[in-house]
Amino acid sequence: SQSNEPYVDSEAHMKVYFDNPLLAIKTKILSMLGQFLQSDCAETSLIAMKTAKALLATSDGKRSWKSLDDDVKGMLNPFVNANESSLKKEAVLISNRSLLRLKDKSGVPLDIDDDTWCWKEAIWTFRDRDNSSCNSWIQLVVCSIISCCYSKDSTYNQEDESPGFFRMCAGLCAKEASFAACIFPGVIYHLLDSEDRYHVNGKSD
Repeated sequence: SQSNEPYVDSEAHMKVYFDNPLLAIKTKILSMLGQFLQSDCAETSLIAMKTAKALLATSDGKRSWKSLDDDVKGMLNPFVNANESSLKKEAVLISNRSLLRLKDKSGVPLDIDDDTWCWKEAIWTFRDRDNSSCNSWIQLVVCSIISCCYSKDSTYNQEDESPGFFRMCAGLCAKEASFAACIFPGVIYHLLDSEDRYHVNGKSD
């Protein structure tokens, strides 16, 4: 079986990993997509294919693809030249109905416009007695962060490709807990890094 670790095939790529942790996480994400393409579950395989097409149409996706092991790179190669106009069509996003269910779990009234609901205690403590597994928890947390912080109206969308990149991973996060766990450090790192840059830029004005 294939490892979940990102692949590095040269010293140059290793340097990129140290210089750009977020790119390393995105490379790992693509590596896992290669595994899910071969899933015995037809739905998982289909979502992985659509996610791969969407991610590899982005510059970050193409850059991460270059750092993959040759076997995984070859598996994803048919999707590398996808037209960027296909992004919205290919990506499997979280539906509005699912978004409302996520927000409802936070305890924030659905009619209240609150862009911090994913950080509410109810999301992070996850006290749903009917479905309290670790897998369900990580899917709840990651899908909530993506839906809350990386919506199209989010201020993070103005900075780089990462919000769109992670948003396109939401569908597979909702389907596969191990993929959500892979995404988790990436969204946390990006949000903290974005916040840090925001304060630095604010102080320099």
